[in-house]
Amino acid sequence: VGVYFVTQNPLDIPETVLAQLGNRVQHALRAYTPREQKAVRTAAETFRPNPDFDCATAITQLGTGEALVST
Repeated sequence: VGVYFVTQNPLDIPETVLAQLGNRVQHALRAYTPREQKAVRTAAETFRPNPDFDCATAITQLGTGEALVST
């Protein structure tokens, strides 16, 4: 049994739910306002930390058909 949450804005999903997600497929997010910038940071923080990879920057630079995938 699996459940998928699909949204264009990660702020739509409560933090308590985000904390329980196992796998993520994150497509590009564009950040033009402070709230959207917070959404990018929130999405990036849900991925495993990696000092050699800036997840927040990668999320804003993904192209059409590209995604970051966590395992």
